[in-house]
Amino acid sequence: MAERRAQLRTCVGCRQRRPRSELLRWVVDGGGRPRADLRRRARGRGAHSCAQPECLRRALARGALGRALKAPLLGAEFASLQGELLRALGQQRNELLRQCIRDGRAQARQGLRDGRARARASSAESPAGLVEGTRVCADDGGELWLLDARATARIEQWDRWTRALAGEPSRAREAVEVGLGAGVG
Repeated sequence: MAERRAQLRTCVGCRQRRPRSELLRWVVDGGGRPRADLRRRARGRGAHSCAQPECLRRALARGALGRALKAPLLGAEFASLQGELLRALGQQRNELLRQCIRDGRAQARQGLRDGRARARASSAESPAGLVEGTRVCADDGGELWLLDARATARIEQWDRWTRALAGEPSRAREAVEVGLGAGVG
């Protein structure tokens, strides 16, 4: 089987070439404002940037994001874009977790402490009743384990972007856990 090569894109802020999966994709919405296309499915012209605040700030200050999107960015400010992006990352993360729970690609577990380990399943999938999984969040009542590798990779990427954009661990944690208590379970 042929080896699959990563598609490279250039960050509009720092001008470094990176694999597409490591960069945020930006598109222009109907109101002329840039918005992040986290699922990379929006139609239209896109531009890519690193998930670092410095790259996004530089792209806005130099006008590089607007030039790459071939659209004048109306009232695009770094602070508002950063806040919208953090909210979008939290919402997309929660939506993917809910979908995984509905599809059976995630399971709630009780009383586990290790972040990446074997988790006891409610039904016997194997003779020992163990299933491989990755813990993605925990609350007072138990933990949520993802069993799908692609969903896990996407959520881990979004968590890294959230931490990078928020700068502070407490702000990043707060942004990621928006709505987890009531909405996911």
